[in-house]
Amino acid sequence: MGEVSHKSNKPLQVNPFKLSQPMGATLAFLGIDGCMPLMHGGQGCTSFTKVYYTRHFSEPIAIQTSAVTDAIAVLDGGDYSIVESVKNITKKVTPSLIGLHTTGLPETKGDDIRGVAAQVEYPLVYVNTPDYEGGFESGWALTCKALIEQLVAP
Repeated sequence: MGEVSHKSNKPLQVNPFKLSQPMGATLAFLGIDGCMPLMHGGQGCTSFTKVYYTRHFSEPIAIQTSAVTDAIAVLDGGDYSIVESVKNITKKVTPSLIGLHTTGLPETKGDDIRGVAAQVEYPLVYVNTPDYEGGFESGWALTCKALIEQLVAP
């Protein structure tokens, strides 16, 4: 019998969108009953994640966005967008928790989501998940850590 070679000459290809921290954070938040993920970033980031998970799970997936544009990021810093997004979410539905997580644009700008979270009068957990570092697993892990740190009493 001849030896079977499993070695491939193809270079490793990684799709950074499918392995981004915000996607991992979204999945962790979707694992909480009644939690509404709120991705702080551009609409494209959220719509890609929503389409990807809708196809993967073969059912509609609810994800909200703060819909930050480059102009809003520079002029406003995104604080207003988060507060308004929470107001809009809670007008339509009553989630048990809002899971606020970031993408690259607000992280590059340096938005203070901890400070904004303190202004929101609704159960909310925040986590920094820039898509230019880490990956799917680290986004999920950072979110689980934030959930424990922010919701569990010492």
